[in-house]
Amino acid sequence: MGVVLDDKHKLLGRSEQETKKLEITKKVNLLSKQALSSMTKDKVIPTPENYKSYFEKQLENRTSQEKKAISQLLMDKEDFGDQYIATLEKDIQDAYLNVRKMTESIAHSFSKLLAVRKKAKVIHANHTAANLVSFQEELETSLKYLDSDLKSIKESYTQTAELINNFNKNSIYDKKYGIYNKKYILKSVEETIKKSAMFDYPNTLVAIRIKPEILQKVSSKRDKELLSLTLAKLLYKRSRRSDIIAHYEDGILMMLLKHTDLEFAKIATERVQDAVEEANFMVADTVIDVELDFGLAAIEADAIKESVIVEAIDNLS
Repeated sequence: MGVVLDDKHKLLGRSEQETKKLEITKKVNLLSKQALSSMTKDKVIPTPENYKSYFEKQLENRTSQEKKAISQLLMDKEDFGDQYIATLEKDIQDAYLNVRKMTESIAHSFSKLLAVRKKAKVIHANHTAANLVSFQEELETSLKYLDSDLKSIKESYTQTAELINNFNKNSIYDKKYGIYNKKYILKSVEETIKKSAMFDYPNTLVAIRIKPEILQKVSSKRDKELLSLTLAKLLYKRSRRSDIIAHYEDGILMMLLKHTDLEFAKIATERVQDAVEEANFMVADTVIDVELDFGLAAIEADAIKESVIVEAIDNLS
């Protein structure tokens, strides 16, 4: 059964869901203006933290239904990175508890072994039948404790190993390049496509690499990687907080520019090239003049993440 629309909605070509979303967006815009107005009146510096606090104060004055709708809208726009950080912190805390438990079990076992060793010295000096029986009883008791400690150590070790494996499996950072990895950029593009279907603002993915002819002049594989690492650091330092910089593979870097259309993305790439020309790329005490290839791809609402990635790479030139 289709959605029934009034004449106004039919003329605008909007569905009922789109109309509701538009109305909520207008309310959010109004709350934003009220929050900024209050901050100006109170002479508060409009930092992101202060703005969030004032926005939430304005939100409290709304009806429960409006608060629910607006909160849902804002949740849809949140980056999944916060959830990743919370999960990571929990895993680290669990791993710490496991390591502490292992340490306590090892210390307890060591203490028991020292006690047995001390008793053995006594028996060696005076090995009477009574002492031997007493030592045997103490040894059997100690072995029970040692078995229990060993079991605890194995369990803690297994749990810690699983946490480490999960961490490596779900890691979103490239250790070598010091930026996000391929997994994260794929996830980010996927999330951006979803948001493009919900909110009307442009996003652009940019593939970046050092021109092959430049790298051909460098004989060492290590030196080639060093040039790419230097480029990654430069991109990270020059990026906006909202930008996502990631290493895709084979020295190809990705830059996800949010709220940026193709025209402004081209301007951004020109600025990156200017920054590269101003920087020093050193190989074996020799300065290398680095030039870059850029490949741009607009992120549309109906796109497929793999297609966006392929388009950006195919456009490298």
